Amino acid sequence: MSIKETFDVVFTDINREDKSSELTNILSKNCTKQDVVGNFYKTSILNYRGYVTGEKKIKENLYTERIARSILDNDLLTAWNSLVPVRTNHFVPDHSKKCECIISTNRKEEILAKLLYRQGDVVELGTILDYQTPLKNEMSDSYGKIDLLSYNEKDNLISIVELKYRPSVSDETLLRCILEAYTYYKLLALNQVKQKLNDENYQATLNGTQAELVILFDKGTFSEDENGYERNLMVSLDDGKTRYPDKTIKTQQYKEIKGLGLLNENTQLYKLCKAILKQEEMLKQIRFLMLKRSGTQTANRLRDKDDNDSVEYYEYCTECLKIIKD
Repeated sequence: MSIKETFDVVFTDINREDKSSELTNILSKNCTKQDVVGNFYKTSILNYRGYVTGEKKIKENLYTERIARSILDNDLLTAWNSLVPVRTNHFVPDHSKKCECIISTNRKEEILAKLLYRQGDVVELGTILDYQTPLKNEMSDSYGKIDLLSYNEKDNLISIVELKYRPSVSDETLLRCILEAYTYYKLLALNQVKQKLNDENYQATLNGTQAELVILFDKGTFSEDENGYERNLMVSLDDGKTRYPDKTIKTQQYKEIKGLGLLNENTQLYKLCKAILKQEEMLKQIRFLMLKRSGTQTANRLRDKDDNDSVEYYEYCTECLKIIKD
């Protein structure tokens, strides 16, 4: 049985065999096992919300829960053991704080990653070492970039941070976030990160250094009536006018943790996290952090080159919503 056929069982278990070709379509005919596993998190079924079509509307039949259970029941996590780092140097010199232009992209998530990198130390997250850390070795490689790499000095852990942010709120499921972060962890050469820590004079703390996965997201985008100016991570400005949504919208990650309780200990998603930790000797924990404005600094404004659009930003901190330990 090919590795593609191995993953077909997941599509069958959620009554979506019609979507099984997705994994094939995003890869070449000569793809390797590493290619298939390394791109599985991109399949659209991982972002399905609601209940499996035709099934009773109970928590166990949420798409996230059924997919997580299928991965566990069919022992598919072992496929991630085929992933190995391919890049010889993860750290790019032009990421220097001194020369980085923040408004070089219109992607607000990337801008936020740069702002956190510039801030350096983020309360309850740690020291930001790098952003948009590359994983691919050749342009043809399909691997993405790690949003943020940080060092959690309190727990002596290297943090692989998956940042989810959009002004219109992130709608990605926790399942997709977790598998994306786990995939990136497997493609990262931890020894290179340890060397970077040594180069930045953290060598006294590196005995026994392990790693963690961090899912970093915000609570949502708030309307003007709900104090959006004081609560939104970045305030978008258009010709000097502040833009707000008509109504407050919560992020998918926040809703799944606080509303649906998908990280409670009896859920399949929680069990999937525990299975990942059990499989990885160097992974100590998975943290789910909510990014907030700290309120300790006045607004700073970034403008684009035409001065038509800009954003106001603040100093940031985090609030821990959940920690799953090994």
